[in-house]
Amino acid sequence: MLTLNNLPEDVRNACRTNPNIPKETLLEVAKMKTDTSMRRKFQVYMNKAGKAGQTAVQKPKLSKQRFLITKTEALTGALDGLPWSEWSEDDRNDLVNALTGIHNKTEELLNAMNPQPAGAEQKPPGRPNLS
Repeated sequence: MLTLNNLPEDVRNACRTNPNIPKETLLEVAKMKTDTSMRRKFQVYMNKAGKAGQTAVQKPKLSKQRFLITKTEALTGALDGLPWSEWSEDDRNDLVNALTGIHNKTEELLNAMNPQPAGAEQKPPGRPNLS
């Protein structure tokens, strides 16, 4: 039952308003590694439930910013436990190139969000101080 406390707040709220959701389903959702993957699995269940005549949760319209954040979290979750060692050499090389591109764009974005004064020591990328 404590595992259910890890569910995102919006999923917990949806469960409070719909008592027809089985605990087994919620435990499966709670086993996911990221909030995004939990929401996705919960939405899949709710969509199936809606087709079966039960109450389904409407997916909220996301702003462009929130959409990008959600997609980035989903990509991070997709990279967890990636069985890349089973991939062909070409696929691994393609993944390296794609991740290098993401790394470079991320570094550019982080530097733009936290610019360094001229002559200042460059810090490794991390969380920028946006305050």
